[in-house]
Amino acid sequence: MRGELDGVRAVVGGISVAGLVLRRVDIRARRIRVVPGLPPHLRVGEVDVGATITQSDLDAWTKAAGLPVRLRFRGDGIAARAGLAGVRLGEVVVDLTVEGRRLRLVPRRADVLGVGVTSPSTSLLRLVLPLPPLPAGVRLRRLASADGEVEVWFSAAGLDQELTPAALAGLRDRLRRVVRLRPPVARPRPSTRASSRASSRRPAAGENASRKI
Repeated sequence: MRGELDGVRAVVGGISVAGLVLRRVDIRARRIRVVPGLPPHLRVGEVDVGATITQSDLDAWTKAAGLPVRLRFRGDGIAARAGLAGVRLGEVVVDLTVEGRRLRLVPRRADVLGVGVTSPSTSLLRLVLPLPPLPAGVRLRRLASADGEVEVWFSAAGLDQELTPAALAGLRDRLRRVVRLRPPVARPRPSTRASSRASSRRPAAGENASRKI
């Protein structure tokens, strides 16, 4: 119980957070150890979490959440298109940032009324995403965007969790309120009608031989 693990990795697919589907979640924990005591504690030096989101899942979420913007994953970042507070906007390249414990989109450059604007200071283009608050101390490590997909990585240092039934039950309940596992999509089974019809049309054993005689 006094040993230490250098690292543990878990990869999970099909997680939904506040309705946003994460196609792949990669969790990596380093310097893990159990500290004996009353109660014992689980201590982790650092945790990295990466999430992969596809364009189709993002579109479904923004529509269901009623966001006033249309977000698009591009090779140079995330682009937003919207009209806010009567200001008609073209595409706005935005950065994802962590402010406090919330995720916010902040404009990098924009095309406003046909005029290119770099880093507009107006608060009309700053949007807080309707997602659960992040745990305290979480920071954004990197964001890799491509056409139709984005991968976001977060880091947190210094996890200390009591290992008691009550504490673990509370952690489980908090996770259940914000995270849902999506059931696997059932694939349609091939129809048996075609095969049964084909088998019914096959000549019975000895039929061809009787016709040749």
